[in-house]
Amino acid sequence: IGLRIIIEILDLFSKLPILNSINGIFGFLFGLVSGLLQIWIAFIILFLFQANPFFEKIFLLLAESSYAKILYEYNFLLKWVLGLFF
Repeated sequence: IGLRIIIEILDLFSKLPILNSINGIFGFLFGLVSGLLQIWIAFIILFLFQANPFFEKIFLLLAESSYAKILYEYNFLLKWVLGLFF
């Protein structure tokens, strides 16, 4: 019952115009960063199979796409992981 009251009070505060706008902005930024990290993790997994001829077509498609190429070349997470091992 006490938890339900706290949830209702927080829900009321979250509907205030300023907090609602801030919540939307931070939600957008969190989603953007989360999506970028997911793409970078996928690229790290692809990097492990770079020498495999089966994945050659994927790397050719990545090289052709300007957005994918930028995301792959500026993968700071991959650079950090490689820095741990090399």
